[in-house]
Amino acid sequence: TINFRYLDRIESMSSAIPSSARLSRQILRWQQSQQLIRCFSTSPTSSSNEDYVSPLQEFFDTIHDKPKREKHALEKLLKCGISEDKIRFSTNHYGRLLLPPHVHGWEHRVTLKVGLEDIPIESELEIAIFRQIVGSRFNKDKNLLQLSSNQFGSRIENKRHLVSMLDRIVMGTKRLANQMEEPDKEQNA
Repeated sequence: TINFRYLDRIESMSSAIPSSARLSRQILRWQQSQQLIRCFSTSPTSSSNEDYVSPLQEFFDTIHDKPKREKHALEKLLKCGISEDKIRFSTNHYGRLLLPPHVHGWEHRVTLKVGLEDIPIESELEIAIFRQIVGSRFNKDKNLLQLSSNQFGSRIENKRHLVSMLDRIVMGTKRLANQMEEPDKEQNA
């Protein structure tokens, strides 16, 4: 092996060390560091590791033993019961305008898209009421509800407004369906 302290002294004393000498010294240091890594690394089959218990073993065991139901417990749901993960939001950026107000009029528009299978509607009556409420905003071919808002001058406020609209649409659909089913039950009784 090479004594690197000695080489450092030589480097500080002499004003110029050829670049090839510096490069060879860096290569030697790298090779020695690789040898040290090999010396300290152990294989998993060695007899000394059989008795080793990681202090984090309990943590790793809980990760592997987690039931898949807990994933659904972490999902955030809207008031109407739709998972936030199923809702997609999109916006557009039109670039900066040269004239005041320097922002395009549709810059703050936000579009919400959610599939019909993700909306908690059970009965055929609820589906019919839902389609009457949303009208042309529901795409029958794709089974997709698309709502847009440009009411506020902020994308965040428009997003909140869309979520509120979706909640009111779904909860209103359920309320109307319940009101329509109650008189039918009273007449049958």
